[in-house]
Amino acid sequence: MKKFSIFNRKKKIRMSEGKKPLIENNNNIQDGHDCAGHGWENPLAQNSFNTAEEQSMQRQQSISLMELVQHLGVSSESLYNLTEPNLGQQSVIDWSNPQTFKILHKVLQVINSVKQCLQLMDWVQHKYLSREVLFSSDQKLFCEWKDKAKEKLLQSVQKEIRESLDKILQNETGIAASCIEEDYIKLYVDTIQCINAVPREAQNLLPELHDEVQEICFQEFRTFVKRYSEEQYVDLKKRAETDNPETIHFLKTLKTCKELRKYAQTTGTGVTPSLVKETVETLENLEQSTLTFLMEIITVIAENHFKDFFRSDSNLNHFLDSVYNHFPTRPYVMDEQKVVVDEAYKIIARTYLEHLITNKQRTLKGRWTPNIGERIHEDANHLHKSISLLAPGVDEWHKMLLGIEEVLDCTSIDALKLIMGRLQQDYFTQSEDFKLLNKLLKWKGLSSGDVNEVLDALPGSESRPICRSCFSCLTCW
Repeated sequence: MKKFSIFNRKKKIRMSEGKKPLIENNNNIQDGHDCAGHGWENPLAQNSFNTAEEQSMQRQQSISLMELVQHLGVSSESLYNLTEPNLGQQSVIDWSNPQTFKILHKVLQVINSVKQCLQLMDWVQHKYLSREVLFSSDQKLFCEWKDKAKEKLLQSVQKEIRESLDKILQNETGIAASCIEEDYIKLYVDTIQCINAVPREAQNLLPELHDEVQEICFQEFRTFVKRYSEEQYVDLKKRAETDNPETIHFLKTLKTCKELRKYAQTTGTGVTPSLVKETVETLENLEQSTLTFLMEIITVIAENHFKDFFRSDSNLNHFLDSVYNHFPTRPYVMDEQKVVVDEAYKIIARTYLEHLITNKQRTLKGRWTPNIGERIHEDANHLHKSISLLAPGVDEWHKMLLGIEEVLDCTSIDALKLIMGRLQQDYFTQSEDFKLLNKLLKWKGLSSGDVNEVLDALPGSESRPICRSCFSCLTCW
């Protein structure tokens, strides 16, 4: 008990002073005066001074208690009646420590808020105990009261934080497509302010309780994050299944998850690690689910467009307009929008390639132009220029399509191996991508032997599945 160690030292100093010689150091006593200028004709005068000073301090602390009680909104008359009937008729300077702690216990029972608890505990530790000498028989009173006060405080913290976070979640009823920035950031800003407020106040008044208060707040924060995640998952899943989902709802969820995750990782350093870890993982899972929903939306748009795109003489403008309509053009969403567009661009470029190689070159030359590579080049640059307007600095996935032009125009097997190796390293890193590369080489018009020679030169070729057509060259025994 840190406070008691301080008070015990004070008591020991005063008691030991009473056992010192009357004149311990002649240099400090001159003509009945000490160096501070107090006139003591004899030791009894000094004792009388100490008694008067202590009475003055007691009077000040007693009055301050009643002022605090009034400030807390507690009826002083009810405190008198429920503790000692005649206490209200006594002078406050006559109150003993037991009487004072009876009042303090009653105050604990009637106050309800965290702020009231902190103010009361602050007064006891920093006002009352700094002036009042607690004797050994009274220390138990303080210990009992302090334990009750701490219990009351932590219960109040849990109740208030839970109610505040519930209200924040209830107010999250969705945002309109024309939402302003305040709507976009409101949920995570309100949540962080709510979690921060009580630990900050505890740090100012009672620093020794900061960690325990913060732990309670983070427990409620974890519960809030779980509820938010479950509700958002259901809401976004429904939105993703509609005909024309507004991506701003998804972007807002990504922003909220990112900011709450950063807050948990930076501010929760003094909190139980498993508590922070669980909170962060819940937010990461919701982020991933949100991105998945968005990519499903983009995939549907791309599939619906490109299945007809190569069967007509149309350009990419209609498709790009459709993509644009799904993204808001607001500066405060750009960070999240870039993350989404980076992933979407990858899907768009790959979908373009997959549908391209399902159409015969002879057919494409009749619909487009004899130089298919030139048309692919134009589409790639048009795609990149348009998508860059949605998200400046987006990854350059059009270079994958420019690489397809190189594959189409290449006449050397050795050079083709280098081109395919670069494409694999940059854009086709998964083992299942070997199937797509195989189709691309066949679409180019290579023989089965040349296809296998090129694929065998690529990293990871030893683990690729053997094509059925390869067995046709084996001799039956």
